[in-house]
Amino acid sequence: MTHQPKISTIKEGPNRRWPVAVALLTTVLVLLAHFELERVAQGDLLLFALPWEAKPATVEIVDAKLSVRENHTSAIIVLLIMGIAVMLTGPMAKKSLHEQRPLIHSVMAKIFVLAAVADMLSTIWFFHVQGIDFEFHPAIRLFGYAYGRTFGPVAGKLIQAGGIIYVAVLLNGRASFLLYSASAVYLVASIYNIAQTLTALNP
Repeated sequence: MTHQPKISTIKEGPNRRWPVAVALLTTVLVLLAHFELERVAQGDLLLFALPWEAKPATVEIVDAKLSVRENHTSAIIVLLIMGIAVMLTGPMAKKSLHEQRPLIHSVMAKIFVLAAVADMLSTIWFFHVQGIDFEFHPAIRLFGYAYGRTFGPVAGKLIQAGGIIYVAVLLNGRASFLLYSASAVYLVASIYNIAQTLTALNP
């Protein structure tokens, strides 16, 4: 009686599930973004406005519609590109994350978090005093129009910072330049926001 050699099978379940899951999530996010942009274009602004937040000014309503018209297509394209990028690099990022435990507790990471928080808080203050229509960054401006002067910047900055961290994880040992550069940009942006807000308060 001869024994047939056992042929080892490679479990490809998780590898196959990952692109499917990312593709489904990307589709949901693209549809959500489309409907949210349409809502803003129709003048339905500040979905999660806090009780003390000012109602949208006439100039903000006009600017919101113009912002959607100018950025609708590019926003959808960016989401699709991000989805494809995560689909291709997700397993690599997961593996790299396990190798970068020291990065999480590094001074560089703490500086990045503080700079991102400073930019977020100063943007919230800026939106409350100056107005959303003065924001330069189109994505953050649309987040403000969609979700409010407080929750808009919080959501926008969390997604923005999360994207930077994701790329930093992919870069592995070469993440220092990206995080320090992003921290510098965040600090400059927060200084600008504070300066412009103080100018508006003390004309």
